[in-house]
Amino acid sequence: MQQLGVEDARFVYHDAPATPMHVGLLCLYDPASAADGRVRFKHILRHVAARLRRAAAFRRRLVRVPLDLDAPYWIEDPDFDVEHHVRHIALPQPGDWRQLCILASRLHARPMDLNRPLWEFTIIEGLDGVAGLPPGAFALFAKTHLAAIDPVAGDRMLAAVHDPLPAGFDDDGSSDGWQPDSHPGIRDLLVSSYFNTLRKPFQFAETLARALPDLARRGAQRIARRGEPAPAPVEVPPTPFAGAVGPHRVYDAVTLPLAEIVRIEAVSGATRDAVIGAIVGGAIAQYLDARGALPHAPLAALLPAGNGAIALPLATDADEDGARLRLIMRKLDRDPVEPLPAATTFGPALAGQRARQQLRRLADADAPPVATALASFPGIDGDVYFGGARLLAVHALVPLADDLGLAHTATAQGGTLVIGFTADRAKLPDPATYAAALAASAERLGRAVTMAPPARRSTDATRETPTATGGPAATGGMAIHRNKEPANG
Repeated sequence: MQQLGVEDARFVYHDAPATPMHVGLLCLYDPASAADGRVRFKHILRHVAARLRRAAAFRRRLVRVPLDLDAPYWIEDPDFDVEHHVRHIALPQPGDWRQLCILASRLHARPMDLNRPLWEFTIIEGLDGVAGLPPGAFALFAKTHLAAIDPVAGDRMLAAVHDPLPAGFDDDGSSDGWQPDSHPGIRDLLVSSYFNTLRKPFQFAETLARALPDLARRGAQRIARRGEPAPAPVEVPPTPFAGAVGPHRVYDAVTLPLAEIVRIEAVSGATRDAVIGAIVGGAIAQYLDARGALPHAPLAALLPAGNGAIALPLATDADEDGARLRLIMRKLDRDPVEPLPAATTFGPALAGQRARQQLRRLADADAPPVATALASFPGIDGDVYFGGARLLAVHALVPLADDLGLAHTATAQGGTLVIGFTADRAKLPDPATYAAALAASAERLGRAVTMAPPARRSTDATRETPTATGGPAATGGMAIHRNKEPANG
């Protein structure tokens, strides 16, 4: 048995029907590179089973201490069955992008079974109606609980099932030495909890805080911080995205030409964070203003930085998109963003690591006042394959929390920048409208930067910004690609 650390345990404790603590990656594949140009489900089962040895989390499950008196433990699941975790489904006709987003949203909204290893793979076929995908394309929706994601390397399981070559490797049938554990008894767990409490009394105060109402929780947090005064709460401007989140989700995305994003950066001197923040800020301002719900005070987004997260200003009070970008740049010039550690693994596997950073910061008593979240994660670096099929694109669906009913992700891949969003369906019931606002905001920013004079480059390093290839566009026009009828699932 191996006990979870405090941070991993928090993600388990905070997991609830309306706030499941997992990340979902929607991966799209072209099977043309596989043997016979297709990938059968039975082959995928064998492919995943042969890679279980690559990541310990594949076969580990949680055992919780009675009454949650101590952090849970990992054990090697004696009832592990790979077929429970790898599933198969097909979209109904016409199998378009809207239906794919609805299905992904529903899969993402469903909490995971915490009594089994904390991952699920769902193979999705029938994507013939999704614009831009080759014939026979299929998707993998990979769900991983944040407690099972490495805080540095990210999702080791997702990395384990991808290969740099279509052929991958053949399982030689040899045993990897894995042995299941037996279930620990209640008495053993309680005895361990007792001695852990004696060794770590301040961790017990944190455990106690989980059972207290909000007013008492601050007092318990002060105990856990050994008497340090709790910071005064900071009010967040009210938006429809605030308040308790419900159990349903929506997802959609816009795909922007990366060359145009790089041009905006070069002309304006902005970082990637600033450009994406300006696009998101413009979209939120347009969406809320059309509903008479735009606060006078500017809004901010929670952005991973260094080993934590900061509030990135969105300048939603700006009256013009170029001015919005300059306001964000000015703020980042004063307070440079600490770069994230460089990616050392399969880039998309870091989406969950970014979500961990954000939710950890959001749970702090001195969390910054934010209306949304924004996280960039590395895209696909060269060709990678799943069961012989080439990975084409990755979309990340991230966990939400109370007062954070809208979250954005951004990744550069295949010459494009994909900006996606996950939202509570009750708070954002019309994702098509918001996706259109993102597209319009990007278009306006491109035009504004074309007309604006070059600005000084911010001194903070932009994370994971690909090197521009080819010359800049002659105008600010942006060819934005998005499917019609986005999801409302």
